[in-house]
Amino acid sequence: MKETSGRSGRDAAWYPDDAGSGGESTSPPDAAALLADPVERDLHNRLNAVAVAAQQALAKEAFADAAAALAVLRAPLDAFFETVTVNAADARVRGNRLNLLSRIRAELDAIADFSQIEG
Repeated sequence: MKETSGRSGRDAAWYPDDAGSGGESTSPPDAAALLADPVERDLHNRLNAVAVAAQQALAKEAFADAAAALAVLRAPLDAFFETVTVNAADARVRGNRLNLLSRIRAELDAIADFSQIEG
């Protein structure tokens, strides 16, 4: 797997090599074609819908509004972990699922540094 350019550290998006090409995949993080399970497709779609609202709220420094926008992901995220095997045997599906979760983490990290919360 290779790190894409333009990102570094823990927020880097990772892509499996394209089979036989020797190069990086050109698929975006959590590519829709690799969303095999309806539950992960639902999470992907909801994340896409609320991410815009959260980013707009952050631009206005309306942190509570940004958090509220992302809070609607709670039920689909719970369903994802209850029904989807993140560590799928297919490396591309596994990487895609990890990218989806990474996007959620990045959206939450934009609001606050949750690592500073004790407990």
